[in-house]
Amino acid sequence: SLNVSVVVPEDEHLVTPYIITLMRQYKRCTLTNRTSYNTGTRLGFPGLECIHCTGPDSQQFFYNNTKSMSGNLGRFGDHLLTCSGAPDALKKSIEE
Repeated sequence: SLNVSVVVPEDEHLVTPYIITLMRQYKRCTLTNRTSYNTGTRLGFPGLECIHCTGPDSQQFFYNNTKSMSGNLGRFGDHLLTCSGAPDALKKSIEE
């Protein structure tokens, strides 16, 4: 199911609490509109979508490999800080 968390309890010891907090704010999604991304990825390509702004204008992230994703983790937090649907308490915890 696409609504399953991307964070699983057995992996929590592998990353920092900050990363766990960030990743709990995203769910699985698939690329459905090629005009949104010009990376050569195919329709149906897996990605991550913000749980706070889901819908036609939701923030989605698509990466071709783990190196690219890990090099862009800051974008996950940056989005949450400006996301109109993200709770203020979450934004405050990310800023700290």
